[in-house]
Amino acid sequence: MDQYASGRHKRVSAKAIIRTEDGHILIVKDHWKDYWSFPGGIVEANESPFEGVQREVLEETSLTPEWVGFLGSSYRRDEKKESLNFTFGASMSRTDVEENFKAADGEGEAWKLVTPEEAMTLLEKPTAGNLPQFLARWENCSLLIEAL
Repeated sequence: MDQYASGRHKRVSAKAIIRTEDGHILIVKDHWKDYWSFPGGIVEANESPFEGVQREVLEETSLTPEWVGFLGSSYRRDEKKESLNFTFGASMSRTDVEENFKAADGEGEAWKLVTPEEAMTLLEKPTAGNLPQFLARWENCSLLIEAL
């Protein structure tokens, strides 16, 4: 069946796991979601996933973290949409997050720095399920996806 006739749409998104020096992770809560997530969003047609995550993080949080690299991707499909998500790692000091975080108008309802264990209980299940493997890749990741 044709994907457009079925009403299913494909989207590419990118998000950031931003860690502080004490191992805490930044999570955000948007007013239209009933769960916490990582900063990020839809990659625009003219962007690479890395360009998209940089733009989205800056737009949503006003933060400019130090980018560590590509941690992995995930794919989801249901009757209405298909999603391919790229996850990148970034580092930032706790002080810089606390002093510089500013949610974009109409975006963030709340934010917090949590331990990975706390994040697992607050994130949407598919995202929480991927968190351990993404964190395990932290030390060996790179931005090589940009070459693809």
